[in-house]
Amino acid sequence: MALQCRLWAAVSIGCLASLAGCSRSKPVRSSDAIRLGLAAQPTSALAILCAEEGCLGDEQLQAKVLSFSSGKLAMDALLAERVDAITCSDVSLALACFHNPGLVVLANISRVCNEPCVVARKDRGIRVPADLKGKRIATQKESALHFFLDVFLMKHKLRQEDIVIVPCTPDELVDRLAAGTVDAATLREPYVTQASRKLGDSVCTFTERGLFCRSDQLVTTRTFVKAHPNACTALLSALLKSEAALRNSQEAALHTVALKLDVPEQYFLAHWDDFDLHISLDQGLLLQLDDIARWALRSGLVQAGAIPNFRRHVVTEPLRRLAPDCVSIIE
Repeated sequence: MALQCRLWAAVSIGCLASLAGCSRSKPVRSSDAIRLGLAAQPTSALAILCAEEGCLGDEQLQAKVLSFSSGKLAMDALLAERVDAITCSDVSLALACFHNPGLVVLANISRVCNEPCVVARKDRGIRVPADLKGKRIATQKESALHFFLDVFLMKHKLRQEDIVIVPCTPDELVDRLAAGTVDAATLREPYVTQASRKLGDSVCTFTERGLFCRSDQLVTTRTFVKAHPNACTALLSALLKSEAALRNSQEAALHTVALKLDVPEQYFLAHWDDFDLHISLDQGLLLQLDDIARWALRSGLVQAGAIPNFRRHVVTEPLRRLAPDCVSIIE
């Protein structure tokens, strides 16, 4: 994990230099259309800014933006050909690559540590993580929340067999917790805020700083890249401009994202140091995807077999053409 963090930091510094003039660059001027599936979560901040602040239109890209409550659901839509490109977590990407060789990454769009947490009902006798033993915990399976739950349990010397996992969609997590049909749930924003509004002081929240870091990607298919190269380049150009806008006017940008997600701006201010919102393609992504793939095999989430060659799932040329210093994947 330390190596991945150093790789990410190095590529971020290089990107800042190459993006100094991004906001003044000429539009790619794509006449293509694209259906973009956004995971409605803070890690999609740059893509949300693209959609809300007109960066896509600046590139003359005809975009239809669809919102999904998680990256996993966005991935399901991409595989069903209901959208052309999505934002999703590295966990959703890694699991999907086992059976979908045509999936490709165009860019990392964010990295965040310390985002998910376990929220538990106090009336179930839960005060410390060890009290989760024997309890029913809701999570979205095969997602970043599921991955976090697994490493959280290991940190506290609990096994998956020590709890009852209750699979839920993201929109069901808070309702199930509030109704008392589960004892705890793994949550991230905007669901942590929703749980706080519904349950107040009747729950306790367990966070683990540094335990779990995730990255989110812009993902499409090899077929779409081949058929619509200008649309892919225009989308990346818009994201690069959103990054520049965030850097130049952070307060206004965070207000836009917070409003869209219905999350207090204070959340971003309090956790800003945990977020790294940079467009890049780096070697750390491949290392992280390998780790997730091994977890998926060990947990029985995918059938036993070879780990995908994730380098084959990364397309570097569009981003390299726009911002070469943001690409540090070993060819």
